[in-house]
Amino acid sequence: MSGPTSFTQVIDTASSFATKAQEEANQEGKMKYGILLIITNGTVSDVDETLASLEKASDAPLSIVVVCVGDNDFTAMNELDDQRSYRDILQFVEFNAHKHDSNSLTQATLNEIPGQLVGYFQRNGINPSPPVQVAEDEILYVQQQEDINLNFGFDPNGNISVAGDSGAYASYVPPSGY
Repeated sequence: MSGPTSFTQVIDTASSFATKAQEEANQEGKMKYGILLIITNGTVSDVDETLASLEKASDAPLSIVVVCVGDNDFTAMNELDDQRSYRDILQFVEFNAHKHDSNSLTQATLNEIPGQLVGYFQRNGINPSPPVQVAEDEILYVQQQEDINLNFGFDPNGNISVAGDSGAYASYVPPSGY
């Protein structure tokens, strides 16, 4: 997590993987779509190269989410996220703006992915697979055992302990040297 921050190689690699996976899935009548998550504490140092990489990757079945952590100036990340010269595949999220609200962080991180996914498949003329029809007698029901409630914690010596509702207790003492 030190500078300079360059995303081009990882974007190019993820784009290649996603394209290959979709081509293989397509041969089987299936669909594949990839999501690349980048967590960084630095702002991108090669904006023009990253824009070119994003433009090339916009033809791939791929969404990219960049979560920036820390107090750096992420103006360049907003510039990458706000571009509109090709299919939008990038979502920039500034972690500090959502660090006290996990629901807000989740929404900001995942908000654009459904539209990006649908946009990719529509743009490439790939229609959804037909719905799977399952008759009620085809549904297999298997009786499961009752829920087991376990409590995890640490014993007074700092070792991991597990206790169950039945009164069972287990403790894990790591080997020396850990």
